[in-house]
Amino acid sequence: TTLQACNLTRPVCGHAIKVFATGGIGGIHRNWSDKLDISADLRALASTQTCVVASGAKSILDISATVESLETLGIPILGLGTKSFPCFVEEKSELDPCINCIDSPEEVAKVCHIHWNELGSSSAVLATCQVPDDVALGRGTLEQVIEQTEQSWATSGDIGATRTPALLDALAHHTMGKSLVANLALLCNNAAMAAEIAVAMQG
Repeated sequence: TTLQACNLTRPVCGHAIKVFATGGIGGIHRNWSDKLDISADLRALASTQTCVVASGAKSILDISATVESLETLGIPILGLGTKSFPCFVEEKSELDPCINCIDSPEEVAKVCHIHWNELGSSSAVLATCQVPDDVALGRGTLEQVIEQTEQSWATSGDIGATRTPALLDALAHHTMGKSLVANLALLCNNAAMAAEIAVAMQG
């Protein structure tokens, strides 16, 4: 929903937002076959010519289903220095979905130019960055708390809008704030990379 909300500011800005940095995109929630919950971010990505810089999708989501949806919607997924789709605040794993690895912000800018100006596509380009190694959480450390919180939320009767905040709050509590530290670190990293991509687009 962060990306979708950003799109709503375009009429105020008076021009398109060509590069946008966020922590992790929204996508398809776990257990979607029982209770369908899909972020508006996917619709925004499918219809907006914006380069979105993110550390993949939030750990609380069904990552494989989210990546499959991105591919179905025709959204190029690039990995800056990585062949693995990032799992937000967690370290990478050999089991992560494979993506196209690129080496520089300049290459991202070239892909965007080709995607929008030569191919005429109206969808976004997703440029992903791994969370910095020094703050990355061990893979699998969040699984138990995510499953427990999902079960509690499912039986609470709360509306869908409360799902993500409940999960993120539970992760911060479970990790004693380490997930929040990792989140802030990747946000800064993604913002810096987005700035470099924006400069490259003007070159």
